[in-house]
Amino acid sequence: MAIEKMTDSRPRLGRAAALAAFALICSVPYARWMAQPCLFDDDFLRVGSLRRSGLAESLFRPFNEHMAPLFEVVSWLAWQASGRDIRAIPAAFGASSMIAFGLTVGLLAALIRRELQSGTAALAAVALFCLSSVSAETVLWFSASSFQWAASATLAAWLAAAIGSGTSTGRRGLPWLAASGLAALAAPAFSAIGLLAGPLATLRVFSAVDGPRSMARRLGLSVLPSLGTAAYVLICQHFRYGDLVSASVHRNFSPGAALWATLRAPSAVQAPALVGLPDLAGRLPAVFLAGSTVVGLVVSLIWAVRSRHRPQIVGGVALIVGGYASAYATRARPGDLWIFGVQRYHLFPQIGLVFLIVAAIAPRLRRIDANPGLGICLVAVLAALHYPGMEAVAEKGFRFPEQPQVLAATARLESACEREGITEAQLMVALEPIRTRWFPHPAPFNPLINLLPVGPATARLAEDRVRPTLLAAMSPADREALFGGMEATRQRIPASHLAGSRPPVVARAVTNPRVRPVEVGRYRVEGWPGVIEFEVGRDADEARALCLPGPGVARRLEVWWAGEGEGWSPGRSVRWSPDPGHPGTDWGVPLDRLPHWRRGEVRRLRLICRDPGPIELAAPRFLP
Repeated sequence: MAIEKMTDSRPRLGRAAALAAFALICSVPYARWMAQPCLFDDDFLRVGSLRRSGLAESLFRPFNEHMAPLFEVVSWLAWQASGRDIRAIPAAFGASSMIAFGLTVGLLAALIRRELQSGTAALAAVALFCLSSVSAETVLWFSASSFQWAASATLAAWLAAAIGSGTSTGRRGLPWLAASGLAALAAPAFSAIGLLAGPLATLRVFSAVDGPRSMARRLGLSVLPSLGTAAYVLICQHFRYGDLVSASVHRNFSPGAALWATLRAPSAVQAPALVGLPDLAGRLPAVFLAGSTVVGLVVSLIWAVRSRHRPQIVGGVALIVGGYASAYATRARPGDLWIFGVQRYHLFPQIGLVFLIVAAIAPRLRRIDANPGLGICLVAVLAALHYPGMEAVAEKGFRFPEQPQVLAATARLESACEREGITEAQLMVALEPIRTRWFPHPAPFNPLINLLPVGPATARLAEDRVRPTLLAAMSPADREALFGGMEATRQRIPASHLAGSRPPVVARAVTNPRVRPVEVGRYRVEGWPGVIEFEVGRDADEARALCLPGPGVARRLEVWWAGEGEGWSPGRSVRWSPDPGHPGTDWGVPLDRLPHWRRGEVRRLRLICRDPGPIELAAPRFLP
């Protein structure tokens, strides 16, 4: 008897082990990112909004064509969970993104399992969805996770509609259809793309192969989920949502560009992502990409007419076409390729493509449902094939090791402003504008100010004392955190005004195969990004100004510095923009205007040009 029990338990142990391995493969890239979550771009604006206004004020606050009260609630709950501490908010935001992702994955698996009647098909869908990096930013970036929340509600609307349409011969189906309508109401309240939820669920009910045969009854039942979408629009209309959408459409709508981008995106992005390749936009003729998409859509619709999986196929096509068309309607511009790199716009189409693929292979997958261990192992192999690409995204995307120090320095800056009575207006003048990897857009003031509350209403410190007072309160590390990446252009003056009686100290270029000397003190840098490194001697320790890179440079540069044996840090860098009005002027920056310059410790300089193409650079000069 004991031997029989051991024999019976072995298959279950094998299945459990295979399932655990599968879950591990799918989750490790995300776990690696969660080890150090970070804020990015709009997250800074969102934290500032949470600190400066209450939940009630922000619920129906518009943003572009979005009015997302439920995502505002999610943001507020994450802020409360962080203890309202800007140092802890990245972890709270990251946990929220993972919850949304987990809901999407769970609902996707449940929906595939029910629609295709195959557990192996559900696992295959999870593997295809989790380990494709095509929409990774919707998990790795909190502000983009609004698309994940909307996707979760959309899948819930579809699942409830599927259950309701399957039992619609009696009253038991009506509560499910009502639940589908509630989910359709919730989806756009996370992100405007959730407006697809109601029509998608309606399409599911109307196209059901197991629904009522009466066309009138089928049509009547199919309308119920879309009532949720209509309710959302009516509620938001009270807050002038129609004016918001109308203004966005009037300003941004480009139907030709949106249609052209929609036709190319599935072939340019989704198809190559299936085999781990980067997007093909700009690499293959646009007509070929659009034609491939059209052929695929036509084949799918013909297949839907003949297949018992018609609702799933039609739903998948609707997610692909509707997902891209709605996202690109107010974003696409003629000739733009950058739009294909915006990962959140690929989330809904990615789910649609997963449905089409799994529906196509479902008959074969059902054959191994009787042997779950084998099915899990096969799907684990599929997951492992996609694992390296997702791992690379988790390792590089939205990871900013310097950010915890930046947030800690910002918290100390807030305390100093409260203590000294420094107003927000004074702080905007005292802190230099910066551009960093985590806030890449140019701004007229330091974006870290977005993280702070309004602050004292009345200044207690004279204007000319604000900057010296703040700098005196900062450690060298805090200065690097708050000024790293500053725009040095506005601090520069003609080098002729800085020249002294002694000759300048010229930095010496470090040998590099990508660097070719053009003349004495001038070099041509090939490749991307254009990087050239220089050594700095001790005779430059007492220099008054840094002059770079000499006349003739017409592109943006970054200047990084480091001590001997130290690594490079974005906290020790500035940005240098060209001046088209004075192309021949030799410029310099007084070093006392760079608060984070480490006088007497700089032994290496690095000039970086991130614009494409080769560039010629002159050696930096230190003016004594």
